[in-house]
Amino acid sequence: MDLLIKLGLLLLGAKATFAVVPSLAKQDLSNPSDYNLFSTKKYYHLYQMPAANSPCADTAPEAKAITLVGLETNCYNVPFCNGILTENGPYRVKFVLLKNNALVQETRWSEKISLLTGKSPSTIDTWPGGRSAGMIVIVVILSVLLAFLLAFLIAALATGSKDVCWCRTLHNEEVLEFDFDEYNIPPYRQHCIYLTHSKSISGK
Repeated sequence: MDLLIKLGLLLLGAKATFAVVPSLAKQDLSNPSDYNLFSTKKYYHLYQMPAANSPCADTAPEAKAITLVGLETNCYNVPFCNGILTENGPYRVKFVLLKNNALVQETRWSEKISLLTGKSPSTIDTWPGGRSAGMIVIVVILSVLLAFLLAFLIAALATGSKDVCWCRTLHNEEVLEFDFDEYNIPPYRQHCIYLTHSKSISGK
């Protein structure tokens, strides 16, 4: 029979005996433990697969380096089920190498792994968009000031203020008028300039 790799997953919970390093006999690691007995045994074997399916990284560049736990939702009477974890943990994991249900090799237990608690979408408060109370107060104050500014601008335009847009309006009565008939300005007469060439006179 080919070598089999099994992943033993242990639930530590609040037991003091598992606080430092869990203690399981080789017989417990060698005999398959069903996922449905996890609540009583506090451990179970996750996968059973040929060792050739998980080659070492130096012999296979694309070796599988990540094992996802808790992918299967229906584990009723299913051996070696990758069922969901119903508690936050903490957990410890290790790999064991078996042949004919005899332990050949095993890794050390991992460090404690705690899971994050998810929230139900119905319990998440989505109003007012996750903004803090201080941000809401600042937005309200700025909105009120903007409303006053717009009201002042509209009132200034309605009353005909000349300085509302920081410019002055030039009215027709302020234009400087100049009457050329009151002044006797002689007409301008064009002058022609003639250019001549003079011959040089020699002293002969």
